[in-house]
Amino acid sequence: YVVSVVRDITERKQAEEALRETRERYQRITESLTDYFYTVRLQDGQAVETTHGQACKAVTGYTKEEFADDPNLWISMVVAEERGQVLERVQRILAGENIPPIEHRIVLKDGQIRWIRDTPILQFDSENRLVSYDGVIKDITNHKQAEEALREREARLRSLFETMSEGVVLIATDGQIISANSAAESILGLAHSQIEGRTYDSPKWEMLRPDGTPMPAEEMAGPRAMKEKRAVKDVVMGAVQPDGSVSWISVNAAPLLDEVGKLEGVVGTFTDITKRKGAEKAQRESEEKYRMVVESAQETIVILVDGMLKFANGRIEALTGYSREELTTRHFIEFIHPADRQMVADRYSQRLEGLGVPNIYPFRIVCKPGDIKWAEVSATPITWEGRPATLNFLTDITDRKRLEEERQRVDKLESIGVLAGGIAHDFNNILTAILGNISLASMEAAPGSELLDSLEQAEKASLRAKDLTVQLLTFAKGGAPVTKLTSLAGLLKDTARFSLRGSKVKCQFSLPADLWHAEVDAGQVSQVIHNLVINAQQAMPAGGSIEISAENIALSKTQSLGKGLPIQAGNYIRITVTDHGGGILAEHLEKIFDPFFSTKQKGSGLGLATSFSIARNHGGHISVESEVGAGSTFYLYLPASTQTVAPEQAEKKAIKPAGQARILVMDDQQSVREVAGRMLKRIGYQDIEFAADGAKAIKLYKAALESGHAFSLAILDLTIAGGMGGIMTVRELLRIDPSVKAIVSSGYTDDPVIAKYKEYGFSGMVAKPYTIEELGQAVQDVIG
Repeated sequence: YVVSVVRDITERKQAEEALRETRERYQRITESLTDYFYTVRLQDGQAVETTHGQACKAVTGYTKEEFADDPNLWISMVVAEERGQVLERVQRILAGENIPPIEHRIVLKDGQIRWIRDTPILQFDSENRLVSYDGVIKDITNHKQAEEALREREARLRSLFETMSEGVVLIATDGQIISANSAAESILGLAHSQIEGRTYDSPKWEMLRPDGTPMPAEEMAGPRAMKEKRAVKDVVMGAVQPDGSVSWISVNAAPLLDEVGKLEGVVGTFTDITKRKGAEKAQRESEEKYRMVVESAQETIVILVDGMLKFANGRIEALTGYSREELTTRHFIEFIHPADRQMVADRYSQRLEGLGVPNIYPFRIVCKPGDIKWAEVSATPITWEGRPATLNFLTDITDRKRLEEERQRVDKLESIGVLAGGIAHDFNNILTAILGNISLASMEAAPGSELLDSLEQAEKASLRAKDLTVQLLTFAKGGAPVTKLTSLAGLLKDTARFSLRGSKVKCQFSLPADLWHAEVDAGQVSQVIHNLVINAQQAMPAGGSIEISAENIALSKTQSLGKGLPIQAGNYIRITVTDHGGGILAEHLEKIFDPFFSTKQKGSGLGLATSFSIARNHGGHISVESEVGAGSTFYLYLPASTQTVAPEQAEKKAIKPAGQARILVMDDQQSVREVAGRMLKRIGYQDIEFAADGAKAIKLYKAALESGHAFSLAILDLTIAGGMGGIMTVRELLRIDPSVKAIVSSGYTDDPVIAKYKEYGFSGMVAKPYTIEELGQAVQDVIG
């Protein structure tokens, strides 16, 4: 028998076909991938077959046939130091343990070492027995290299992060600091753990504004950068250190945004500027000290760039009258006196060119009111804000210049005065003979006769000539004043009214009741007042009013010498004479006290020069201020007296009748001897002898004394050309006869012997030229 069993296997066949197709599709998929797939089939826990995918050669360099021929090829490819780890992993897989992918290195066929990731997938049967496992090997060399590069980069960044001198913090979106470098710890004075986790509004923070007040969180750089999503730079704040000190920091913050602009956090950097702040404070203090020194300097300090004022201290306003704002808008040369501009401009440009020009020199400045001041500049070339400039120190030397001018004027007066004095002396000797003979002739002429009238006119002319010699001598040396306590109020009124008699000009007086007295030569001061009043009257030919005032003033050292008045400090009476005439031209103003300078056709040029000498010889001064078209004011300063008693009034003495006397006349001019003898005889003195010099006079006086017929009086000329003069003669006569009476006579009316004759041993004096009345009065005053 044949027993046949027919079974329908259509479904099985279909399943097998489906499986075959699945395997083929899987194989095609795996072979098309770059990853290396393999399958290990197991039996009784041991690997019995390994199937390698097509990509094995691409990954390892070996074909799947080579893997089939050498079952140990795969394990030999693993680098030696990692081989044990791989074998241990295989044992764990064979034991049915699901393990994570393992990464290790293999040596390719060409010797390259590559990184792979081996991911096992375990397959179990229905009884949970491991029947196979699949593996996917992926070449991750590039990924590993990228990771290594990233680690190196992160290490470098971390190293940079840690070695930065700036403090750096990373701030999360919730405001917490999530990272800080070492510099941040050092600058903030806090440990790393004390910084991380804090927020800007943490009560543990104590940040200060630059003014020292607490800084709220919303003003800080980090919160602002987070809120505004923009960089915030240079926010200065103070961080209070644990010890209470303050570290000043400058903070920059920038938002961290992702690719779509979403805020991920903020990075903040900050620099310790404590030293800089200290330096800035020191600099500010230094600048403040510098500013204080510059502003309190007595000199005007100016910096010029391209001829324009770029800096000046406050003294410039006192010097020029202009504000600093006014001065900076115009070229400096506009403020220089026209006569000095070219010189100043040339020296300024030459100095900038490095040429050798004087660094110190004077020039004149035109001030805002139009006044002219003298300044002395000390200039030095410098660089100012990168440009050539000059540093200039200006000193107001206006008062010094005035003093120099006064000294020059005095020197000029003294030099000319020597000549003038000699001329006046000789002229006085001549006038003595002329005036004496006229006086004698007038006594002989019949009253009312034409001869007498002619002699009187000649006498007047001689007296005017005498006045001229007095002016010459007074101008020359001031004419040694014969001083006595005088009330200036009465002297001012009497002299002014007398000088203006018959004119169209009147005087207005302003004289205080308590005006101080002065020790002055009333005649000389009267002459000064007369000159000033006449000048004022001539300045107003159409008439007008002259204002005369006087006041008591006390001059300190700062108001006297060196401040425009060449006089010592002390109490003075200042007499002011003001007219309202045409004024004095500027070019004449500096010359009006010069001898023989006059703008008048009939002027001698000696009036103001004489007044200047008289004031100087009294220890005072005379000055003038004038404006063309507005008139002139003269100031006369005279030292006040410490005495408070009223001045004594001079008593007029009547000439006594002629008496008997024997008189000795000594003079080196024969004409003077002759006219003096004739006048003495006319007066009534008949016993007269003459000597041409001191030696002859002493001889005659000694002989007369020894004979018992001594001289009653000796009239001695002060100066004898080439012989013994009056001073030496009277000394010898006093030695011979202590009771000798002598009158000094001289054409040098300015000589101090004339003013203080008693101190030199004389009993009286008579100045040449003299009239018969003046000679008779002098004789009677001595011998009675």
